[in-house]
Amino acid sequence: MNQRAGSHKATGWEQAGRESAPLISNYFAVAVVSNDPVAAAEVALGMGRAEAKHRRVVVGDLVGDLAPLASLVDAIDPHGISDTFLYGISLNSIGRNVPGEENLLIMLSGTEPVYDPEIITNRRWERLAAGFGEVGALLLLVLQSDTPGLSTLVEHLNGVVLVRDQELPAAPDALVLARVPSPARLRVGTDRHPALAAESAVQRNYLIPALVTLALVLVIIFAATRYWRPSKKPAPVRAVPATPVVAPAETALGGLL
Repeated sequence: MNQRAGSHKATGWEQAGRESAPLISNYFAVAVVSNDPVAAAEVALGMGRAEAKHRRVVVGDLVGDLAPLASLVDAIDPHGISDTFLYGISLNSIGRNVPGEENLLIMLSGTEPVYDPEIITNRRWERLAAGFGEVGALLLLVLQSDTPGLSTLVEHLNGVVLVRDQELPAAPDALVLARVPSPARLRVGTDRHPALAAESAVQRNYLIPALVTLALVLVIIFAATRYWRPSKKPAPVRAVPATPVVAPAETALGGLL
């Protein structure tokens, strides 16, 4: 294994594949095609990871040595799709589980060039596609848009997902299930393993209410200190002796009584 699942970093193309996955949720055999096969492989991985949450998914390399796929599995055994079609090696033996990814398998291209028309146009794909439909699984085949025999292959599948390309001259009658013209903008957490992103989300769910509560407490304290003042006890009033006021008449009559 070249890369631990926990250290996987998503790309914009893979995220675009995740977001487009609902468009193929009712299908079981799909070609992911592009003039940029690396982008097509990453989109296929994004779709595969999204669909693997509820069904078995196999992503097959019909280009050859696609790094986004080969880096996820043990590459010591080089056998793959070409060996199955040319030499009769069991298809079950070339499907490799992606460590840490439940329900997701990779089929490498194999020891011989896989774009051989004898492989691409083989009617065995029709039987394989039907088998995936019977068990409710999903087969995603990554191809280059100029692959010889592409139009024959897609006749055996449900349709195609176009990555970057707007049209598919090599298979003009193919049913286009989805178009992924550009990579998606990554959001926080999408470049990490799903389990780590989920853990981070749980931590945020606890942190946000705590911050809101702290802010409310600070607002209350600020309001209390700004608008409340302690009352002052009024100073005592001292009594002033009254000066007697004598009316003029009384003064005049005082000596006569």
